Amino acid sequence: MTTPLLRRVGSVAAVAALVGTLAACSSQSEPGAYPDGPITYVIPFSPGGSSDPVGREFARMLGEELGSRAIVENLPGGDQAIGIANVLTSDSDGQTLGLATTSGLVVQPIINDNLGYTGRDDYDPLVKMVTGPYGLFVPTSSPYETLEDFISAAKSQPGELRVGTTARISDNSFALFTLEDEAGIETTMVPYPGGAGEAVLGALGGQIDAVVATASGQMGLVEAGDLRPLAHTGPTEYNTFLDGTPSFEELGYDVPFASQFMTIAPPGLSDETRQAITDASLAVVNSPEWIEWCESQSILPDNLNGAELDEFLDKADEASVRALELADSREG
Repeated sequence: MTTPLLRRVGSVAAVAALVGTLAACSSQSEPGAYPDGPITYVIPFSPGGSSDPVGREFARMLGEELGSRAIVENLPGGDQAIGIANVLTSDSDGQTLGLATTSGLVVQPIINDNLGYTGRDDYDPLVKMVTGPYGLFVPTSSPYETLEDFISAAKSQPGELRVGTTARISDNSFALFTLEDEAGIETTMVPYPGGAGEAVLGALGGQIDAVVATASGQMGLVEAGDLRPLAHTGPTEYNTFLDGTPSFEELGYDVPFASQFMTIAPPGLSDETRQAITDASLAVVNSPEWIEWCESQSILPDNLNGAELDEFLDKADEASVRALELADSREG
């Protein structure tokens, strides 16, 4: 499938590929040039999980772009905190990089004082590669055909509708809290420690009325006619993945949460090393190969770096603080 995203990459990808090729040639000919052998790419999730492929595919392509190879190391635990801490305590030579999302980088430092990292000064965000929107899903047997149906029911029955998430403090629960605040409704959130798959089974089995989960992970059930998406986070561009289902934003609700994947490094990289990694990363995320791979996974390629990435992280911090306030008010 050729999309507007894919058509836009022609000249950018060609230039980025040339930059990457020159960098690779330089690294092979100059003593001490970056990289000095294989790089380690830490993924703070379990092997085979829904987030693992993003890190593995990006690491593979990044290694090739650098004229080297990337060795993937999975270090799950602590909502990414173990893997992220491993990256941030590595030498600042660019030989160890890692995958992270806003949940690990932004939320965990707010709620956990014992991480070993507290904020932007403790890590170097290099590039954002992917957005994975969340969706609000109901079983196809549900009486709710649209988001407005769901909201109307929630307004008429405060606290009666039960909505599954993966945890009380998670980006998908933040999406639910924010929707409640935006729409002026109250539901009962039901965290499923077994993850989105368990929550979806709860919805299909009638234990809950709806579920907020990563949209890409539910495509099979949507296509099979078991789940109905009512709305999704992220841009309107994602509508085509969900057969025209609108975004929350289109419907008038600001719900700024999704699975946002970034590559990070320890602070203190030399300017030359940081530039080499950034150039190679941009070559990857602007390439037709990366864009096609993302589309095959039902996620959106999303290239941010530099000042734009800093601004994104600032906004993510503000949104997360607000969502935590909403979560606390629910317990008050």
